[in-house]
Amino acid sequence: MIGFTYGGISSRTYNIVAKSINRPILPVLRKRELVVPGRHGSYDFSDNTFEKRIIEIELRYIGTNFAELRTRARQIAYWLSGFSGTKNLIFSDEPDKQYIAKIYSEIGLANLFKVGECKVQFECEPFAYYLASTGEQQTWSSILTWDNDYLAWFGSFSGYTLDVTANVTATFTNYGTFNVRPTFRITGSFTDFTITQGTATLTYTEAITGSQTLTIDCENYTVALGTTNKMTEISGTATAEFIELATGSNTLIFSGTSMNASVTVDFTARYL
Repeated sequence: MIGFTYGGISSRTYNIVAKSINRPILPVLRKRELVVPGRHGSYDFSDNTFEKRIIEIELRYIGTNFAELRTRARQIAYWLSGFSGTKNLIFSDEPDKQYIAKIYSEIGLANLFKVGECKVQFECEPFAYYLASTGEQQTWSSILTWDNDYLAWFGSFSGYTLDVTANVTATFTNYGTFNVRPTFRITGSFTDFTITQGTATLTYTEAITGSQTLTIDCENYTVALGTTNKMTEISGTATAEFIELATGSNTLIFSGTSMNASVTVDFTARYL
């Protein structure tokens, strides 16, 4: 038996634990294929994207007083409902990872009252995400390398900042098992600013003065100066896909003209 936390509330709050029924190690790869009459096999048009991950568990009541369970029925129903949107789902046997989940199907609470168990189906994003804590930040003046020592020290992949007054080469290690797209927050001044990854470049062409913050969100393909959309100021060979960090070591170069800025790099490792 394992416990779990859903939306920040532990299952043990209600004297409930979980028995895993179907907790797949991999999400389903989305299939797109065309069958041509008279031809063997099929044409595969897959774009290598995943379907949502379905996690089905069996809830079991571990208390001794079913009357108490009944009095909490409304609280349990609200806790497990999808009314308030997606919630973080964390299992006690893997406390460093979380799923982004929501329940759409009905829940047999009546059965829980009668025999002490019922089934629940969570519909989750395809990936499990490293559970990074907030507020962990480190300032670096030159080369930034994330290795096992830093990982153990900080326990987080987010919020690392380096000063950029000249060209800086930084190495980032993605410890997850799938690629991630980082967010760059550049605060300060420059005439132009470029992020280079291999042969791919992403350049912001508008001069910035003062202490404004430019946010380049590679996951959501957005560029903003404060709250102002600045997508028209982006150029380079990586404008179609932005920057993506593969698993393992990744080297980025931050360069530009008249730079007096700091760059914060945020990304959360994700796992299949």
